[in-house]
Formats: sequence, structure tokens, C-alpha cells
Amino acid sequence: MGTCNTKVLKVEFDFSDEQITKVKVEQDFWGDCPMQLMRVFEKSFPARMTIEDILKDKDGIVNYLLW
Repeated sequence: MGTCNTKVLKVEFDFSDEQITKVKVEQDFWGDCPMQLMRVFEKSFPARMTIEDILKDKDGIVNYLLW
């Protein structure tokens, strides 16, 4: 099995809902990547979480490939 390379192209935060913050991560990838790898990942977080919390959270942006 070869190497799969990924590059984050864009991260969007949507605050339009008072209850949740939606986060979308768009990526590009190349090389020997798993077939199920997606280009766009989306997840919602409670609105009480700040962007800093989301970025540092163990299930936050850092691990978006596991969403």
C-alpha cells in the first residue's frame, strides 16, 4: 500500500443556527488513498462551543477524517 496525501482546501464555519455551529472541511487528496475517502466532511457542534474549542476538541477539526 502506498502513501495517501491530503491537503485541506477550505474550512467553513456556519453560525446561522442559534443552536448549532456547522463545520465543513473540504480537502483534496492524491496517491494511494482508500476508496471511501471523501472530499467534503461536515459536522455540527453545540453553539456553546467556541471555534477554539472546536479546533482543540478531540472530535473537532483535528480528526475530521474520522467524522
